[in-house]
Formats: sequence, C-alpha cells, structure tokens
Amino acid sequence: YKSAEQYPKDKLSEIDNLLAKEAGAKELDAKYNAAIARADKAFGNKDYTSAKSVYTEALTVKSTEQYPKTKIAEIDKLLADKDRLAKEKELNDKYLAIVAKADKAFGSKDYTAAKYSYNEALTVKSTQQYPKTRLADWRYGSERSCRKGSFGEGKSTE
Repeated sequence: YKSAEQYPKDKLSEIDNLLAKEAGAKELDAKYNAAIARADKAFGNKDYTSAKSVYTEALTVKSTEQYPKTKIAEIDKLLADKDRLAKEKELNDKYLAIVAKADKAFGSKDYTAAKYSYNEALTVKSTQQYPKTRLADWRYGSERSCRKGSFGEGKSTE
C-alpha cells in the first residue's frame, strides 16, 4: 500500500464527488416529485391557482421538465376560459334583464320605455334579433295607431 500515490487519492475524491452528485440528484428528484404530487392533487381538486404555483415551484427544481410547463399552459387556458364564460354569463344576464324590462313596458303599453329598453338591449348584444323584431313591432304599431289617431292609448277612435 502506497499512501503517497496521488492516483488513488484522485479516484477516491472523484468517487466522493459522484456520490455527492447522485445524492443531490436523488434529493432534487424527491423534491420535484413531491411538488408534482401536490400540484396534481390541487389540479384534481380544481384549485388551479395553487396548482399553477406548485407546478412553478417544481420548475425551479427541474427547469427542463416539460410536464409542469404543459400543466401550467393547461391551467392558463382553463382560467382564461372560466373568465370568458363568467363574462359571457354576466353579459347574458344583463341582456335578459333589460329585455324582460322592455317586454314588461311593451305589455303595459309604455312604448317609450319599451323602445328605450330594446335599444339598450341591442347595445349589450347587438346581434340579437329579438329586440330588433320588437322595435319593428313597435314601429308598425305606432304607425298604425297614428293613422287611427290613437297612438299610445291602445284603442281606436274610429
């Protein structure tokens, strides 16, 4: 045994470095896998904000992994869709409330209020046919009533 030989010392040092690297890699793997498991659980529970945060955390451990990047993109799409659907529902609810108000006014022969509300409904959803049809009904009815001399009263003077 030659204690003064440098080669065995170099090899032992190299082995120690490899073992340390391997231990570090195992620790990183464990940390990454734990983060992915937490993120997947949050995703499964539809807690997208938390899931995205933990997927991002996993990327700080292993930045080259594709799985968390894919899940983050999926979450971004889900959140955007959710936001878009919420805005569409809010717009639709507003439109329906205005049309209901217009129909009520039309039914009680308050044509000025009905006309205003149908036009307001068209500012909310300009492609809807119903308010346009009701406004045409109002125009036709008001022209007919004017000819009969009873505009706004709902009865004929003939």
